[in-house]
Amino acid sequence: MAYLRNPSFENGTSPWAPINHASSVTFSVGPSSNPPPVTGSNIADMVSLVSGGSIGQDVTVSAPSVSCFAYVASVTGSDGNLVIWNLSTGVRSEAPFTTQGTTWQLVMNT
Repeated sequence: MAYLRNPSFENGTSPWAPINHASSVTFSVGPSSNPPPVTGSNIADMVSLVSGGSIGQDVTVSAPSVSCFAYVASVTGSDGNLVIWNLSTGVRSEAPFTTQGTTWQLVMNT
């Protein structure tokens, strides 16, 4: 079951938004040819001027566990984390990754 709304960014940025260090994050959605999207026609383009900048969305989930995946790429190389937060308990699950180049890398967090 998919809990995220607009997970492939086909409907633009909403309901996604900059979260951590929001004023230092630029975020847009659109088509890309390098790299082309894995599915659909759009990709999200995010740049953070400070470490820890992020985009995300808050969703209500009534399930014993959740998992997520994302395809990531970075022309300049980047270290990041795909994080699932339980906002009720403050517990988070992190999946660190390093990217370099325009080849999509699958990152999973379970």
